[in-house]
Amino acid sequence: MLAEYGKRVFLLAEEAVAAVQQVSGLATGRLPVGGSTTVGTYLLPALLARYRERHPAIECDIFVGNGEAVQEQLLGGGTGLALISEHAVREDVRAGRLAVLPVEPAPRPRPVSLVHRRDRLLSPAERAFLALPRELRHWPGELPAPETAGTDG
Repeated sequence: MLAEYGKRVFLLAEEAVAAVQQVSGLATGRLPVGGSTTVGTYLLPALLARYRERHPAIECDIFVGNGEAVQEQLLGGGTGLALISEHAVREDVRAGRLAVLPVEPAPRPRPVSLVHRRDRLLSPAERAFLALPRELRHWPGELPAPETAGTDG
């Protein structure tokens, strides 16, 4: 029980540091983001281009692979955020290992989630990336319908 409270205290401390950094702006930082093959081809490039326009000093580390590989990178700490098809992460979300970050409007015609590891806080660079899709009225680029795209999501 005390270990759980200790984790919460450290998470709150990290969140406080992140909040101070966010208020002071994103002068430097790193954005490790992943995308499954289809998402990494059709959505992620345009989102990252917009992100770089707003935050040119942030180093973007991008990983694109099949759903399983992106999920492994995310769970292993290689990426902080991932845009990935909902079906690829369903079990890890149910098990509490991953958390879905709400993004509206949702990309169509394929359900895609923006996810991160539940046991870590978002960095200021990741929070800034999260703000981008929330500000969009529509997603940049179009996802192909499931029957015309690969099965890796």
